[in-house]
Amino acid sequence: ILVIPVYSHAELLPEAVRSVLSQEGVGEIEIVVVDDASKDRTSREAELAGARVMKHSENQGKAAALRAEAADLKAAITGITSTGP
Repeated sequence: ILVIPVYSHAELLPEAVRSVLSQEGVGEIEIVVVDDASKDRTSREAELAGARVMKHSENQGKAAALRAEAADLKAAITGITSTGP
């Protein structure tokens, strides 16, 4: 599982998701996008690119998004990436 916390990056996220999914040697990997109450089409774009989306109803910040969703996943996390600070 690769977790990507994101806030309002609909224009960048689809390519990032597709890039991970197309990497040789990655094998079967699930990408979970944690949408921290984005104001744009981030969730929809992530789904269209092939990611599973967990969406917060209000912005909680990157650290809170990672803690809450990692606990919910109850599985081994392969990696965590970031779209910014």
